[in-house]
Amino acid sequence: ALQHDTFSVLALQMVRLLPDVPPDLAAEAALLKAWNGRVDASSAAAALYEVWWTRLERALHALIIPPTLHDLLPGPVNATVQLALFQSPDARFGADPVSARNRMLVEQFREAVQELRGRLGPLPAAWRWGALHTITLRHPLAVVPAVAAAFPTIGGPSAQSGGDPYTVMARWYSPQKGGVNAYATTGGASYLMVCDVGNWDRSLYLNFPGQSADPKSPHYADFLPVWLRGAMQPLSFSTRSVDAAAVRRMTLRPEAQP
Repeated sequence: ALQHDTFSVLALQMVRLLPDVPPDLAAEAALLKAWNGRVDASSAAAALYEVWWTRLERALHALIIPPTLHDLLPGPVNATVQLALFQSPDARFGADPVSARNRMLVEQFREAVQELRGRLGPLPAAWRWGALHTITLRHPLAVVPAVAAAFPTIGGPSAQSGGDPYTVMARWYSPQKGGVNAYATTGGASYLMVCDVGNWDRSLYLNFPGQSADPKSPHYADFLPVWLRGAMQPLSFSTRSVDAAAVRRMTLRPEAQP
């Protein structure tokens, strides 16, 4: 449960800062303010928050980093620094920091709503964070056509993940790239394990995408669905447990020497 915890303290701290919004954004604001802070794949509020946070990252970066330094410091601003600036706006926001902060929060909220309407449709009830935060796995050498053909891509639009860079179940993304896959998962814990040192056969684990790296094997991608669900699997240790769980046995023999 700990390794798959999607609760975001950062998210709820940011949501508390959202000021009153115009009437045409009231429904979306209510969705966010009623949210429990869990960045689950099925959550509409999580989708809204993540897009809003991403847009705020860009807006704050543009405000406090001089244009001449954008190549050197492409962003985003560190999350702790960003939260502190929004909680206690200073002269970098202008002569009236609080009012300028509030305008930025509302303006970027509006932009986030518009972006989500364009990406996921006009009805917030149909929004899902996982629809944006998908996982696609390609072979590291997939730029070579022969390798890409031999090792099919795993995942895609149906492989939908929760989490973000600031949840215990860390699943980060790189929105600076923009485009249709701006929120696609680019990293996270592929291997997880919980060990019972008093009874090793009670240990649990997850590893994706599959139990085999052979694309011809039925186990090439069989663990991706359970990894996405967070369904930890038995990690057999003793000979008896391994034998009971085995579904196939391979024997490797060296070639006879001449």
